[in-house]
Amino acid sequence: MGASPGTSSLGYCISPVDSCGNYAIPSVTYNTIFLTGPLYDLCSRTSSLSWTPYSNLPKGILKYDVYCSVNGGTFSIVGSSTGTSFAHVGLNPGDVYCYFVRVRNNDLTITASSNTTCFTATGLPGPSYVYINSVSVNTGSKQMEITYTVDLTNPFKGCNIYKSEDGVNFTKLAFVASSTLMPQTYTDVNVKTLEKNYYYKIQAADDCNNPGIWSDTSKSVVLHVSNDKENIFNNTLTWDDYTKWSGGVSSFNIYRAVNGVFDPTPISNVPVGTKTYIDNVQDFVSAQGKFTYYVEAVEGAGNIYGFMDKAKSNPADAYVEVSVFVPNAFAPKGLNSVWLPVAQYVEKTDYKVMVFNRYGVKIFETQSDTEGWTGDAATDDVYVYLIEYKNARGEYIQLKGHLTIIR
Repeated sequence: MGASPGTSSLGYCISPVDSCGNYAIPSVTYNTIFLTGPLYDLCSRTSSLSWTPYSNLPKGILKYDVYCSVNGGTFSIVGSSTGTSFAHVGLNPGDVYCYFVRVRNNDLTITASSNTTCFTATGLPGPSYVYINSVSVNTGSKQMEITYTVDLTNPFKGCNIYKSEDGVNFTKLAFVASSTLMPQTYTDVNVKTLEKNYYYKIQAADDCNNPGIWSDTSKSVVLHVSNDKENIFNNTLTWDDYTKWSGGVSSFNIYRAVNGVFDPTPISNVPVGTKTYIDNVQDFVSAQGKFTYYVEAVEGAGNIYGFMDKAKSNPADAYVEVSVFVPNAFAPKGLNSVWLPVAQYVEKTDYKVMVFNRYGVKIFETQSDTEGWTGDAATDDVYVYLIEYKNARGEYIQLKGHLTIIR
């Protein structure tokens, strides 16, 4: 009674007393195990425990088992030692850890326990938030750009960027060192933006490089475009939703490139929930027939950090098939006095029209789709034409046929 096993190791022995009050030779002294510490390493998040040895344990000491309880839970063994120290690694800041040590003799018939000691693990104060501003495709390089902002109130080592193709299984993509310039952008070059969605999330690392707070998960937008074969003037766009923003998605801007040049003004803005758009390109029959699109998600109001961002889909192409109408006859001295093929969606820089007589002699040539043959000095009734052009896919095409001059 009155002992304080939590302050030091205590020794005990037994001495018998006869009826006259005389003490016999006492037994050997047994000293309790006194557990000290732990000493806590902030960066490695490791508690180092040490204790006094148990003395005179019958049949010798086999080992010391270290028991731990987390946040008042059940004690369980976290490791063992044949010496008088142990390091418990991987502690979680904010959790309360309690320990005691139990010695076991060599035949496991005798045990004895130490005092219990408790402490609260801590960690360096890192960023209070990591936020992904946008996951957006660069329309020029077709690479994915992940733009994010980190709270700069507390110092941090950097950010680990994680990537997934299914939104469940993530792998570490890169570590980006800290910066005082926000927001930051990381470019993912190993992507196939036309084929699949990509998911990203970011975890900040504190100044000891320990993992800290996570961002939300953000997903890219995939756009598909096709030309309607029944109505070649219609290109159909389909896409999926962007996720996610604090302010949600309010609408989508739709951009179009004609002859490889994007108009800086969107051709349309459609509300969130819209996933299909039909673009009629009949007004562009003089273009080369390749149309490129991307959609841009627009964030809504109410972002908790005050941001208002946009995110682009992949660029996607639609090819309108070339249409060339070639008259098979004309009357140089009549109403239709000029023979002129009509070409729609043809690459004008690679367009050529030639006319040959029956002997294979070229008597007319032009590289303009607006210049026709007048039939000047024509002596034959039937001629051969050859039209060469490049379609929207870059394929070279030849059209051959006969034309008749009507006298």
